[in-house]
Amino acid sequence: MEFKLTWDDPAEAELTWQRMGGPDKPLEQSYAVYWNQGWEQAARDKGEPRPLSLTRYVNGYPYAAQKPVKPLSRRQRESMQRAAERRVPELWHTEWLPELRAHMAQLNSLDLAKLDNGELAILLQENLSWYGRCATMHAHTAGTSFEAVDRLVEWYLARFPEALESEPYRLLQGQSNASVEKGLRLWEMSRTMTKADAKILASRRFKAAWDELSVDLQQACEQYCFDYRENDRARLASLLLLYVGGEVPDPRREVERQAASQETFVKQTRARLSPDEMDGFNDMLTVALANLPLNEDHNYWLDGVDDRTLVPLFSEFGRRLRWPPGW
Repeated sequence: MEFKLTWDDPAEAELTWQRMGGPDKPLEQSYAVYWNQGWEQAARDKGEPRPLSLTRYVNGYPYAAQKPVKPLSRRQRESMQRAAERRVPELWHTEWLPELRAHMAQLNSLDLAKLDNGELAILLQENLSWYGRCATMHAHTAGTSFEAVDRLVEWYLARFPEALESEPYRLLQGQSNASVEKGLRLWEMSRTMTKADAKILASRRFKAAWDELSVDLQQACEQYCFDYRENDRARLASLLLLYVGGEVPDPRREVERQAASQETFVKQTRARLSPDEMDGFNDMLTVALANLPLNEDHNYWLDGVDDRTLVPLFSEFGRRLRWPPGW
């Protein structure tokens, strides 16, 4: 099928355009650009020799092309990549994660139905811009952090070619992350449950009887729901019952066991290295250890962030469009 296109820049007609899935709804098209811009920012942070990415929608289908740009030198790219790998863990703990917590809490505290149309429009624009910032965080914690870990793994496998592919990961085990922390919270909550609590959670009427839970468990559940954005009480109840009925061991003991094993393996690895290799190995190990938990944490905080920030706002606009008195 042929159709006419009008190009803002005629030179773009000479690029190779590839269809990327679709079709996308107009609403999806409207905010995808913010996410793409965030990823491009992360690429620039690392000096990646990445052509400028372009996206156009034709009849609802996204088409992508890349406009060549002058790349940095290999030394410049390597320097920027290494700097990003060191900087990202600090940014995550001191800036990005606190920002995510605060933004989510602030957004969840709002009654969108009580905002006037202007306030809702401003809030949407603010969150669209913030969505692009989330994309930069996502690109770094899913990309830069993975690359820091992969640098150590690839070095180890090249240095010890007889090693199994899983062996270098023994250098990194024994660390906590969002999933481990959630498991620990559930384990601790399950240990404070009374028999009466368990009976309420196991009953079909637990939602109605939620206020009958012991005060300590109620408070712990409320804090867990707030910290981990868990809105499904049925899911939380089933998880707690699994921890009670399954005799799950203390997650801290397992983390401690793995950490002790990791420390031993690191010492064994250092003993196999020459003095000239030691500083490079220690540097790669330190950076990889700092980045590894972010590979898991980003899954919890940044995957599906549009569902938690933009979708509620879109839904409120949709509600008002269905009911003209609001407009």
